[in-house]
Amino acid sequence: MDNYKKLIPGFSCKNGQGIICDRGVDYYTDDILTLCRYYSDNGADEIFIYDASENDEDHERTIGIIKEIARTVDSPLIVGGRVHRLEDVKKYLYAGAKAAFLDVSIDENVDLMKEAADRFGSEKIYAYLPDIRYLSQTEEYGQLGASIMILDSDRVGAAPVAEDLKRLADCPHPLIVFCDEDTPGALTSYLKIDSVEGVLLTVPEEKEGCC
Repeated sequence: MDNYKKLIPGFSCKNGQGIICDRGVDYYTDDILTLCRYYSDNGADEIFIYDASENDEDHERTIGIIKEIARTVDSPLIVGGRVHRLEDVKKYLYAGAKAAFLDVSIDENVDLMKEAADRFGSEKIYAYLPDIRYLSQTEEYGQLGASIMILDSDRVGAAPVAEDLKRLADCPHPLIVFCDEDTPGALTSYLKIDSVEGVLLTVPEEKEGCC
């Protein structure tokens, strides 16, 4: 695999606001576009956006925000979160996302994965694994057409353990792994694993002049 590792800041979008999660506490920023511009201008390889909208109206507003972000920042976007049908995947991609992710804990999303990959190309479809137990099913998700696995974990905030690191190393598909950059040794441990092509930083540092 390519030795280059991507650093990807990640946050959610809800009610038109960016949400940064710091150790289980959500912090809101009114200007999500400025947030994206800041990290793009400071070297983010990609930007991860989780659409946390709870209704169709807010979902459409988020799509509009993604369009504006895609027009004005250089970093590619990975977007997902509110996928109920193929049309939702299409909206993310047509809004300018590099790829859309489908949450595999939702059975309908797994059923939709092959159709989405056939329609838009597997390089545009990622599988979102909400915890490490889903890692054992990546072969299925790959066969359905997901090209990259995004691994969240209930261990975020804790130092990675050897057993988990071995499971990541044994994964036959490229991984993007959530990481708390404030946890000693976590970032370095993940970046050393060949199967990990990117690390998703869940606690972006507060920088002077940002937002």
